[in-house]
Amino acid sequence: MDTLTHALSGMLLARASYCQKPDKNGVISLRTRMTVGFLASAFPDSDFIFWFFGDLTYLNHHRGMTHSVLLLPIWAWMLSMAFAALWRGRYHWRQFYLMSAMGVGIHILGDIITAYGTMIFAPFSNMKFAFPTTFILDPWFSGIILISLLLAWPSKVHARRISVAGFVVLLSYIGFQASQHQRAVHLASNYAQKNGWDNAEIHALPQFCYLHTGNWW
Repeated sequence: MDTLTHALSGMLLARASYCQKPDKNGVISLRTRMTVGFLASAFPDSDFIFWFFGDLTYLNHHRGMTHSVLLLPIWAWMLSMAFAALWRGRYHWRQFYLMSAMGVGIHILGDIITAYGTMIFAPFSNMKFAFPTTFILDPWFSGIILISLLLAWPSKVHARRISVAGFVVLLSYIGFQASQHQRAVHLASNYAQKNGWDNAEIHALPQFCYLHTGNWW
């Protein structure tokens, strides 16, 4: 998934999970919370720095350490400390921790559903996991998130419900993509069997999706 879509998904998650319930340290404002969600969700792609060491280095390390679920608590802590410093001590770092963890987490999930592969157990394993339902650049996926944010923005009463509804639509869209993926695998398997390719290894990779003359391509 592209970095901007990741960041916007973090904003939507921050809006959907926002609660004004007070605590002893006060409440982080909605604007601050959404900013934290945006930045935390973009953070894992900071591994673009490997690109300066060569294309091969970048390809070997992209979606590695910064995308690890094992290191997620550490990244969340580091981001929380950075946000506390950025807001000049107005909030305690612990108030940023959960949103930071959620932001990094939703980024990892957003990458897992693409075909590139994500090393979620780095640095202990370089095995890449992927459930390839979604193309890495999906305007429908990004559009659902953006429209949900735009609809929720002017509403103070129903903004949280709109944001949650946006996630429901997004999950439904991913579910639809998953069903199409299984259908493609099934068709390919049948084709391989008819041609006697008993040892064929079947894969289905998502492609850029758009509407054309009323059909999905």
